[in-house]
Formats: sequence, C-alpha cells, structure tokens
Amino acid sequence: SLVKALKDPDSSVRHKAAQSLGKLDNADIVSHLCPLLNDENWLVCSFVVEILGELEVTESVECLKLGLEHKDSIVRNKAAEYLGKY
Repeated sequence: SLVKALKDPDSSVRHKAAQSLGKLDNADIVSHLCPLLNDENWLVCSFVVEILGELEVTESVECLKLGLEHKDSIVRNKAAEYLGKY
C-alpha cells in the first residue's frame, strides 16, 4: 500500500509514495505525510512540504509549521512560503 511505502528504506520509494498520495488531493493524507517531515532525506521533506502546501487545507497548517523548524533551509523556506498563503 502507499501508506506502507512511506516507510520504505529507499528514499525514492518514499518520494514516489508521497507523490501518489498527493494526487489524491484529500485532507485525509495529511496525517500520513506529516511524519515524513522528519525524513532523513531533505528532498523527501521538501516534496512533502510542497504537497501539503498545495492541498490548501487547514489540516496542513500544523505540519507546515513543523517544516519551519527543519534543519534544511530549503524546507524551512518552502514551509514559510506556503504558510504565507493561509
């Protein structure tokens, strides 16, 4: 399942699973994507921020706020950009 793939050891699998979930365009995916903001791969984190930001649902806000604390500046900047749209 896609949710199981979000925990795959391969970051490219996690990325593709997040991408597929993002296409569902449903607020229910937020709870599955939010934990990926702690992924060791900053590209996965950055992509998740984009998905959450593009959803434009209030459920994404708390997760995007977590992105403001990320160690990578690209993730932090993207999170701030999307939060600015709310």
